[in-house]
Amino acid sequence: ESTGGGESTGGGESTGGGDNADAGEVPDAGSPDAGAPVCVPPETPPCLPGPGEPRSLGLLGDIGTINGFGVWGEQLFVGSSSGAGSGLEGRVVRISLGTGGTDGIDLPGAAPHHLQAHAQALLYAPASRDPSSFERVPRRVARQDLETGEAGELPNPEGFVSPTILALAGNARGEVFWSLNEGDRFAIAKWDPCTRETVALAEGQRAAILRVDQSTVYWQAPEDPMRTGNVVLNSMPTAGGPLSSLIALPQASWNGPGLLAIDGAALYYLVEHDGDRPGVWAMPKQGGEGGLLMPGARPLHLNSSTIDDQYIYWTDFNGQEALLRTPKRGGATASVFGVSIRGIQALTIDACNVYWVVANPWEVYFRAK
Repeated sequence: ESTGGGESTGGGESTGGGDNADAGEVPDAGSPDAGAPVCVPPETPPCLPGPGEPRSLGLLGDIGTINGFGVWGEQLFVGSSSGAGSGLEGRVVRISLGTGGTDGIDLPGAAPHHLQAHAQALLYAPASRDPSSFERVPRRVARQDLETGEAGELPNPEGFVSPTILALAGNARGEVFWSLNEGDRFAIAKWDPCTRETVALAEGQRAAILRVDQSTVYWQAPEDPMRTGNVVLNSMPTAGGPLSSLIALPQASWNGPGLLAIDGAALYYLVEHDGDRPGVWAMPKQGGEGGLLMPGARPLHLNSSTIDDQYIYWTDFNGQEALLRTPKRGGATASVFGVSIRGIQALTIDACNVYWVVANPWEVYFRAK
């Protein structure tokens, strides 16, 4: 998701676990070294009001791929990777909105996929090159406490020795969810910050996209596990319980865009193949009739971290240089905060500001909403 990222303008101390921390040497999050349990959900810190016009937070250097983008209070996080062949170099950069300073964590040989920030914690899945295919494969989830600075690797569910992490999500309770597969075994995992244990919440579910709130997990999976193509959007209580199938969508691929985002009341999804009514739809989170909210839209950057109480902020495949805003309750889409000809590569918001990354050269911007 996202939630469901960029590179460094410099280096200093680590976002927590030490400067240039190696992702391959993170302690087990079940150990005392991983920080105190988050049994009482932390309050979201206040955001820092930004300027009335776009302001640069600095260049990000020579990078290849953005792997995640997140904000927590006055801290903005960018995940990036660079390198060709066997020389993969990843980095998580933290930018202080208060001071403008930067620091970060170097991840030699690994890219921080699915990077996001929730409940006082930075989450990502370090992806290393698979020697047999040279693809970047994430096999574990890393968590860093943003108060204590301690880092830890979350244990995969029992029986998963070297899985592939397909998606990652966290909620305000500090719970962490990820989907994974190994061979012909699939599951959605849940890590509890109080017990420090991981359980397989939904065995057999091949989830390509995860979204989660404090009570429910939502995901996209193939309608037929033996086929690609049509997908179904499912839900399940975060505490476990019966699975509910909410809606089936025609798709060209089981892991193509479908489930986009959730907010307090609605689930947002993309319909690409529905006669003359493609676009972004919204439906009640508990299921029910959906409505076409953004006709013809083909979102490039739209997820739960780009929605507030009034608007959806997004960019479109057919106009990546424009930052768009659509009223959630219906209305015209407007182009706001234009970024000339430099395409937007990542986008997130908080209660105060909009943050985005542009390419050529890589640079981070923000401004008040």
